[in-house]
Amino acid sequence: MKINGAYNNGKQEGLYKMYYPSGQVQVEQYFEAGKSTGNYTSYFENGKVKLEGVYADGELTNVSKYNEDGSPA
Repeated sequence: MKINGAYNNGKQEGLYKMYYPSGQVQVEQYFEAGKSTGNYTSYFENGKVKLEGVYADGELTNVSKYNEDGSPA
């Protein structure tokens, strides 16, 4: 698994992307001072959204889940 992202003072900072071995994006997630914050999106390997949510106070909220064909789960 490949991961792209930055560190500031040893803590994750900004947009992080994790990739499937195929190179397709698996997860997009934001960090601030090493903590998840803001939008979170995971994808199926076909590129369709699997799960969307928003991190607030360390909790994933407003979660929407989808099937591999893009329909709501």
